[in-house]
Amino acid sequence: MDSSRLVEVFCEAGGTVGTGYLTTGDTVLTAWHVVRAAGPSGAVEVRVLARPGERAEWRRAIVAWPASAASGGAVDAALLVLEDAGAAGDLAPVRWGRISGDQPVAVTGLGFAEVASEQVPGAGARRRDTLPLRGQLDPLAHAKSGDRQVLLGLTGPLVPARRADGASPWSGASGAALFADGTDVLLAVVAADHELTADARSLLAVPVTALAEAEGFSAVAGSHGIELELLRVDAASVRAAGLAHSALAAADGLEAAVVSAGAQRRWAALDKLCTDLELIHQDYLLMFESILEQAPDAWESGTPGFAERVRETATRLRRLRLTYEAVRVRVRVTAQSFRQVVLPQCEGDFVEAVVAYFPTGELRSDELTGELVTSGTAVLDHLYRSLDGELGQELGTLLRDTLRFHRQRWAELCAAHAAMQISRGTEGLI
Repeated sequence: MDSSRLVEVFCEAGGTVGTGYLTTGDTVLTAWHVVRAAGPSGAVEVRVLARPGERAEWRRAIVAWPASAASGGAVDAALLVLEDAGAAGDLAPVRWGRISGDQPVAVTGLGFAEVASEQVPGAGARRRDTLPLRGQLDPLAHAKSGDRQVLLGLTGPLVPARRADGASPWSGASGAALFADGTDVLLAVVAADHELTADARSLLAVPVTALAEAEGFSAVAGSHGIELELLRVDAASVRAAGLAHSALAAADGLEAAVVSAGAQRRWAALDKLCTDLELIHQDYLLMFESILEQAPDAWESGTPGFAERVRETATRLRRLRLTYEAVRVRVRVTAQSFRQVVLPQCEGDFVEAVVAYFPTGELRSDELTGELVTSGTAVLDHLYRSLDGELGQELGTLLRDTLRFHRQRWAELCAAHAAMQISRGTEGLI
């Protein structure tokens, strides 16, 4: 999710307000009930999120879809088009996705909820501010609605209480876009307060699969540069993306620590890095263990479903490798930076242990990986091409080697960290 694409929506005809998201430089996705009073081809006002010290102008937008009153309301979503095309800048189209499987998928959104509004000093008016929506889309809830609705269960700490007057504290957040955690893949649009729980913890949303199937939407969207090629998103891939995001942040921390000036700042950065990696490490092992559970053993070759399980496992491993591409690039850059910096022996040993351990989303073993060089990459490329072919029966062994590799490298990292702390204490006594 890119918060700079967040949009406030105001429909003067109905006196309604809501949230939208720039799906391209000149289109905004929002909820239909927010703009219903304006009607198809009607005009509303929108403005992008203003940062502190900035001022955003209201701009006129037209309801491009639904294109007719007859199709309005089939799903609670609408596509707006800015009259001054390009006013929001040249933005790449948002990627769209659909939930695969029946496990809840973690999502994040941002909306202009009424509960987050505040009085403007001296203006006699209230100003809406943002409130994050962090939770899970559960594909098993509201199953009878087909693809028209999905339930969002909020899990974040910022969940408002219900209001005594019955009004929804989430009023104004309708139209908020919900993205799979750690990705830029749009899955749904917030539609209504569900009132299922005592607090305002459950909301109804429209999955974008419903838009793809809605009459006329694909044509209107396509005419404005939106391609509705829905990417498959499941709980496992979202967890992997979240882990990759955390690993990338840790890689940033490693690079910052290596180039930090002053021993105290460098020590603090290296200690924080170790703490961050400890949290990542456990989830990373669990992720590979779940893939190992799915992978068939060699003795199962020839049994019904063996080939399909191999293909599914190989697909997950290839997708995981792709998800971690940015992490691998950052680690290589950091490793190069490290070679240009002179560190005390104990700190240098720790940084080397971190680089050797770092989660890269790949199958790992001492025989497979070696140094981060072209020849090693070529070997891995060949291995990944062969996963669901000649190496299909070795998947279990490859995954166990990867788990063993990371456990061993983690033990070496912890030993290097302990040695670094002991060395610091020794220095303090001299």
